[in-house]
Amino acid sequence: MTQTVGQIALEIAATLEKAWNSGDAAGFANVFAEDADFIHILGGHGRGRDAIAQAHKTLFTTIYRGSRVTFELAGTRPVGPDAFLACLVQHLVFGPGPDVQRMTCRPTLAVARQDQGWSIVLMQNTRTVETAPTGLSDHPFAPQTAETVE
Repeated sequence: MTQTVGQIALEIAATLEKAWNSGDAAGFANVFAEDADFIHILGGHGRGRDAIAQAHKTLFTTIYRGSRVTFELAGTRPVGPDAFLACLVQHLVFGPGPDVQRMTCRPTLAVARQDQGWSIVLMQNTRTVETAPTGLSDHPFAPQTAETVE
């Protein structure tokens, strides 16, 4: 039976979620292509599965130690027989005891069929905001709220 791109995207998201919640940096990076690009929520760029694994190993032993993440599939778009885009919603809970923080992000994945199967070739993760900064509240894609943040 042939899988749909939606099913493949859900499997990838489940693998990322399981690895993250286990603090398994190698498992997290394993769904990325050997030469994948990863752009994180602060705009930094990592290249290659090894760099992605190392960065997440550091995260899982520092700021995101014991964190919990969930991924939801927001949509997919085929871009040919061997590639598709997937838009996810990521909910992250991290921080010790009373300092628990919650963050929502919107990862976008470019996924390609390679020799070993489907792999993420690019991940761009964007942190969402509850309200738009002053001056951007009229942006057509700004969050709809009554107030803006300075």
